[in-house]
Amino acid sequence: MASVKLEGVWKVFGNVVAVRDVNLYIEDKEFVSILGPSGSGKTTLLYLIAGIYKPSRGRIYFNDVDVTDLPPNKRNIGLVFQNYALYPHMTVYENIAFPLRLRNFGEPAIKEKVLSVAKLLGIEGLLDRYPAQLSGGQQQRVALARALVKEPEVLLLDEPLSNLDALLRIKIRSELKKLQKELGITAIYVTHDQSEALAMADRIAIIASGVIQQVGKPWDVYYKPRNVFVASFIGTPPANLVSVPLDSSRRCLLLPGGGRYCPPRRIAEKLAAVKTNSVILGFRPEVAVLSESPLGDYVSMEAEVYTVETLGRENIVTLLVNGSQVKVIVPPVVEPRPGSRIFINIEEDKVMYFDPETEINVEYLEVPGMEEAIAESAGTLRKQEMEEEWD
Repeated sequence: MASVKLEGVWKVFGNVVAVRDVNLYIEDKEFVSILGPSGSGKTTLLYLIAGIYKPSRGRIYFNDVDVTDLPPNKRNIGLVFQNYALYPHMTVYENIAFPLRLRNFGEPAIKEKVLSVAKLLGIEGLLDRYPAQLSGGQQQRVALARALVKEPEVLLLDEPLSNLDALLRIKIRSELKKLQKELGITAIYVTHDQSEALAMADRIAIIASGVIQQVGKPWDVYYKPRNVFVASFIGTPPANLVSVPLDSSRRCLLLPGGGRYCPPRRIAEKLAAVKTNSVILGFRPEVAVLSESPLGDYVSMEAEVYTVETLGRENIVTLLVNGSQVKVIVPPVVEPRPGSRIFINIEEDKVMYFDPETEINVEYLEVPGMEEAIAESAGTLRKQEMEEEWD
């Protein structure tokens, strides 16, 4: 198998910059999802890796070998398209065998490889059928078998589940993840569906307007989004974002409902570096607790109940905070009355803070001298503690 490295990759179509200065490293046997909305450049990026497009600038490497100028048939990749691209006049057997015939494999070897991959994907009983006789899920498996039969170093998948119904997508995505791990193959999976990316990938590269916004493990991009875009794109419902003013010290928040909250020093120092007099406070819908009055040791905001959606195993309560809608996921027994006043309570370590000007999460901001100041402060405190102990 192979690692994949992109260095300063750009792709320009006329006056349109589709991919801008992408630097990305994908480890051997890793499953990476490229996630983004329509028009974000994710498929263009996949086609650059495949060799279908050539970069306007930058280099692409497989196992440290420069493949930038190599065509797709010289890169040893498997590519699964969104529409499967099966040949309608060929049987399932012939569709799977096609890439092996292009490589001039003998018939005994072709038969052995086709039967092996068909058994692996559970389609050995469909080899005599034509694509029109198959369901969507069966066609998806055939397309995957055709990509895997030539034993590629890198498997590239362009939204392969988007044409399937919701229940079948959930079933096949778990099978695909299991198959990738069993084969130990490097997989790059393009999707606009963040639930697919979170469920399947070892790491996620989130892209918008041709620019990689963040690369990280699913937990990191979910709970530590680098900017407002990532926070608002990941999650169902996505993260709540509320503009909150800072006090005169610019280290504490003036919360809706009259409360004042001072975050831990490492956050307060970064808030003080923000150039505006407010901060965007963010939190995930499932980390908040609703109550009739503020809860101690929580970040509490007063809100008005707008609507309640009953979903069986949970309710989604939509509330108004300073005119902005926020959503909180609660147990089904919690069903506050629309129009009532209520408090949203968030655990301190679950709160996110974004600079309104740059939309960057302040956790990612570099504040000159901050680490030294904190270390000096900690040293002074420890000296005081030691003096008290000796006294």
